Amino acid sequence: MIRTIPKYTASLKTPIEKLRVKTLLLYLVVIGVLIALANFAIVEVAEYQASRLVYSALHDVVNRAIEKPLVAPAEENLRHRNTPFYLGQIEGDSYYIGPEDKPVRFPIAVYEVNTQLEINLISSEATATLSGDRLMAAMVEIRDFEEDEGYLERYNLFYARQLLEDRAVVAFSTGNAAKMFVPFETVFSTVGAALFLLLSVFGVVLINYIFRPTKKLWELQERFIADASHELKSPLSIIVANSDILLNNPQKTVDEQRQWIEGIRDEAIDMLDVTQDMLQLASLDDSRGKKLETAAVSLSEVVERAVLQFEGTAFERGVALKSNIEQAVSVEGVYSQLNQLVNTLIDNACKYADEGTTVTVTLCCEGANALFAVHNWGNAIDEKDLPFLFERFYRTDVSRHRSENGVQSFGLGLAIARSIVENHHGDITVSSSQSEGTTFTVTLPH
Repeated sequence: MIRTIPKYTASLKTPIEKLRVKTLLLYLVVIGVLIALANFAIVEVAEYQASRLVYSALHDVVNRAIEKPLVAPAEENLRHRNTPFYLGQIEGDSYYIGPEDKPVRFPIAVYEVNTQLEINLISSEATATLSGDRLMAAMVEIRDFEEDEGYLERYNLFYARQLLEDRAVVAFSTGNAAKMFVPFETVFSTVGAALFLLLSVFGVVLINYIFRPTKKLWELQERFIADASHELKSPLSIIVANSDILLNNPQKTVDEQRQWIEGIRDEAIDMLDVTQDMLQLASLDDSRGKKLETAAVSLSEVVERAVLQFEGTAFERGVALKSNIEQAVSVEGVYSQLNQLVNTLIDNACKYADEGTTVTVTLCCEGANALFAVHNWGNAIDEKDLPFLFERFYRTDVSRHRSENGVQSFGLGLAIARSIVENHHGDITVSSSQSEGTTFTVTLPH
């Protein structure tokens, strides 16, 4: 049965995806609340500033009305118009305030009132009037106020007043006058919605970017657990089966059941090798990004020693081992890790080389880097396997075929090799074709 790397896709069931969604929702809520508060504050400040302009205009009208009054009884004025004109209905020339290039027109009603609450309209300044009941009620309420300006919430009116010896001049304007400058709620709601949408898109992109490494690590962990379980399941099953055979035949001697005992031992050794490799990978991952305790390592000596070590192995497999090693090539690194890296690549090259072919080991300096390459001739690695070759527990069809014929492979050697190279700030690549053979190339800084 051919096993390939399982593809893990994020779903709402994974803790990482749940955390990502919760973080995104929290971000959107916080952004929404902040924008709403900012919108409210801006509107309040803008309306306050606009109301100050209204008060200023009302005081200006009051002062002008005092200087040149032209009064008429308010009741006669209303009867002359036949119907009461509520403040907000503009007739004639309305009052303008604001910048000269963009003046805002709004209605103002100006009245003179004496101590007996006799009210007259100052028609020289008025552009609107109030109904009799509303006017009288507003005047009575203002009489009890100490402030000379304010807002009558019950009647939705701004007012400004100036007290004289025997009378007072009062100007009114609609409570909506401040909003005539800018439709605050509409404008700021539109701007706030656009800003919320923009920040939402930005938040989604940013949170996805932040969670991408965590998501990848989670997927690697899931795949690692699944693959490790798979690799350990087979030897454990064999151990259990062989143990059952031994228990079911207590009368037989150890020599008679040697094959079952040796099978248990072999599988236990395989499990030990897998466990040691996994522990080493975990150790390499833990040290990634940390400063290693390095020293100057003669890579030339490491490669020469490895070539000599594998000459016997290559001869047994019917493979010639050729080397082209430049002298005095050294790098800063951990000797044990670099030695394992070199041994792993040469061992793999000998394992998967066709009988009667040559494995070539090359070491040289290339600019500021040391270049170590191992080339062999054999079945080419399928192009679809190349991107996954350095993944943990990944085995190509070629390695599975060799494993069935006695060449053991757990798919951890190249993963360990890549981790060693990355810890030494280097790079490892592979190229493979039927016409050119297979070459693993490691580049390490001097």
